[in-house]
Amino acid sequence: MKDVPLAQSLELVLGQLGLAYWVEENGLLVISAGLSRDSKNTADADLEMLEQIKHLRDEVAAMRLELAAERGTSMRITQAPLGPMRISGGR
Repeated sequence: MKDVPLAQSLELVLGQLGLAYWVEENGLLVISAGLSRDSKNTADADLEMLEQIKHLRDEVAAMRLELAAERGTSMRITQAPLGPMRISGGR
């Protein structure tokens, strides 16, 4: 996007991910799972964020498999629960 203020860009991008942001008095940019800085429901927010991360990781894994299929390579993706994703394979 061209000529769009940073604040508006952040709202647009983060809003698509269900996230919100604010800037602390000391200039620190805080990005949160759609919560305001006064929210006391951080445990639920943490769980929701983990679910979103898992969903995104699943999407990335599917795209990697699709890309490998297009390239004619075989890939095997293994992942521990919320752990690092391991990709192995080749031509």
